[in-house]
Amino acid sequence: MSIASLFVALFLLLLITWDWVFLPKTAHRARLLMTVTFGLIGITAFFPERLTQIANQIGIGRGADLVFYTGFILLIRELFLARARQNTLETQITQLVRAIAIKNSEK
Repeated sequence: MSIASLFVALFLLLLITWDWVFLPKTAHRARLLMTVTFGLIGITAFFPERLTQIANQIGIGRGADLVFYTGFILLIRELFLARARQNTLETQITQLVRAIAIKNSEK
């Protein structure tokens, strides 16, 4: 175990603790997902050779590349989901504003 692995593991533990303390108590899924994600990243920090073996089995040269590709795919997915949520909210706001305008015009 290198000093870098220990540093990454401690940093991830700090992030997990921060999320469990300061995220809203209603964000159970988000906290659980972040805990699992950070836990997996921590495991890869302690066992980089195993990650490289898994990457080689998939056809990717290095374990770091596997982490990068996975993270990039998840980031793009989240961008699309955020855009869809934004469009939904904009539609709902438009409908509310129209309903309020119609109600105020009737008075």
